[in-house]
Amino acid sequence: MKYLLAVREWDRKGDWGLWSPQRCCMTLSRMVAAVNDIGENWIEVSWERMQPRIKYDDPSMVSIPVSVTAYYLNIEEVGEDSGDEAEKKKMKEAEAAKKAAEEAEKAEKEKRDADEDGSSM
Repeated sequence: MKYLLAVREWDRKGDWGLWSPQRCCMTLSRMVAAVNDIGENWIEVSWERMQPRIKYDDPSMVSIPVSVTAYYLNIEEVGEDSGDEAEKKKMKEAEAAKKAAEEAEKAEKEKRDADEDGSSM
């Protein structure tokens, strides 16, 4: 992804400063993994960086040479709740957490409103 960045200061008095000149930069493409071969007690995997979807030829773009010095490989054992069932479970948990957060926010708003009504009398 390509981004234009600019910053500005917020001082102790709460006043905003002027925007800095914009700088252009681009994040690295995602890594993709592939399973090449599987044995009874082993697996061969490979990974590579995807090619950027768009080639940006912008001479003002900030770029930093990158060299890979290490990789982390995450392997998780998948139990009986594999595939769609595990995904459904995660989605259900996320929905429950979102609902709980919304209810807590609603209760907090009701409490603030009640406090404001009480203090205005």
